[in-house]
Parts: sequence; C-alpha cells; structure tokens
Amino acid sequence: VANLNLEMLGRPLPGNEGKAWVTGAELSDFADVAGAALGRAGIERIDFPPARGLFWASDNAAFVGHGIVAHSISAGSLHADYHQPSDEHGRIDVPHMTRVVLGLEEVVLELANRPSKLTYNEAGQAAVERARRR
Repeated sequence: VANLNLEMLGRPLPGNEGKAWVTGAELSDFADVAGAALGRAGIERIDFPPARGLFWASDNAAFVGHGIVAHSISAGSLHADYHQPSDEHGRIDVPHMTRVVLGLEEVVLELANRPSKLTYNEAGQAAVERARRR
C-alpha cells in the first residue's frame, strides 16, 4: 500500500511539540492523507524546509524505485546532538513522542483501510524514474 518510515520522533524544536513533518511531501498524496490522520490524534503536520532533501536520505528511498509511495514522518529536529555521542536517551521528550506515536497509529489505520492506493504526482513520478536509473 505504502511505505511509512519513522525518523527522529523524540526531540522536537522548541515550539514544535505535538507537530510532525513528512519528507518529500510535495511528491504524492501521502502528506495530505497522513496529515489528516495525524490531525485526528491532535498532531499538526507542519512544513519543514529540509524535508524535501531528506526524502532521499532515509530508508524510504529504497522503495521509491519500485514505484511504492514511500515517505518518512518525523517529529524531531536536526539538533546540535544529531548523530553525535551526546544524543542520549535522557534528552527525548517522552510526552511529545507518545502523542506522535498515537498519531502514527491513526496514519497506519488510514493507510490500511483506505479504498484506494496512494499515488505519486507528476513530480513524484519523475522521482521514481530517477530512482530506477540509480
């Protein structure tokens, strides 16, 4: 149906508690569908400018070349500790992450129960073709 990859759920930017973003949101209908489902759980889908480039930097990218609508959802940030030894579990905002995980449950249920498959738009189809040539 789709690939839903999870990234960096526990360390939001200040003021982004209860918010999440989608990589490559401009490439398919995934972000709109996921955003509505997250909203039902009280999670706001926001734009995160680096998310466009991060579409290719995550595990979802392996599915794109197969034509599978595949995106990552994140509710974290590219904080100063990102991929550093100082990124310790005590820095996780557990209440925020818990809310987001409950929102992700809504996303999974929506994807599993929707009557039609998600689709790439024209820009997304071009991304699929680029991935196939890699």
